[in-house]
Amino acid sequence: MKNEPEKRVVFLKSKALEYELTRKSVKNVNVRICVDGRVHASASSIVPVSFIDELIVRKQAFIVRALEEYSKGINGNLVADKKYVSGENVRLLGRDLRLRVLEGEEEVRTDGIFIYLTVKDKRCIKQKEASMKKWIKGLQEKVFEQICQDVYTVVAKYDITYPRIKVREMSSRWGTCQPMNNCIVLNSRLIEKSKSCIEYVILHEFIHFLYPRHTRGFYEFLTIQMPDWKERKNKLEMG
Repeated sequence: MKNEPEKRVVFLKSKALEYELTRKSVKNVNVRICVDGRVHASASSIVPVSFIDELIVRKQAFIVRALEEYSKGINGNLVADKKYVSGENVRLLGRDLRLRVLEGEEEVRTDGIFIYLTVKDKRCIKQKEASMKKWIKGLQEKVFEQICQDVYTVVAKYDITYPRIKVREMSSRWGTCQPMNNCIVLNSRLIEKSKSCIEYVILHEFIHFLYPRHTRGFYEFLTIQMPDWKERKNKLEMG
């Protein structure tokens, strides 16, 4: 016995909280906080929704704390808290690359193993940070646009108009779909994830143009287009 998740809202001390409730054959009410910021509860169909809502409220201290921690993990700055010295790790597209800092004409490039950060004064942290931010922003735009175009070929035949693609920092989501604006917004931190994870997020958002909510039809369509989406999603959430 398993139904599609029901979206519910409870009111905590500090804010309203949305969570997903799935009915399944389980003995207890289970509450799980996903890395992407979703709060999920599962319970048997005989458990009243009022009891589940009250349980969420009782667990609010734990939930809020977990959401704050996950928010830091999702929305942390790619180049924050770095000293920009040779040997530092920078995670891009699912791989840990080593930074090599050089002096010369400003340039950032990678050979897939190292990131070569060349600046006029390698003692200047602001200069190195500015160069890295500019390079990573360009990489995000290029990579996300290319994957969006590739994924679009899968859904184009369903009369979906190719949307505008925006990239921004987001605290609790990897992506959002805005059908009214014909726009998909992607979390800037996705550039750290493997291509397969990025493909999953982008396809997920494209499908929202056809199915605005996470209905049975949404998941059936997703499974047809990407049979291994659950594995990709788990990989994304595990970091």
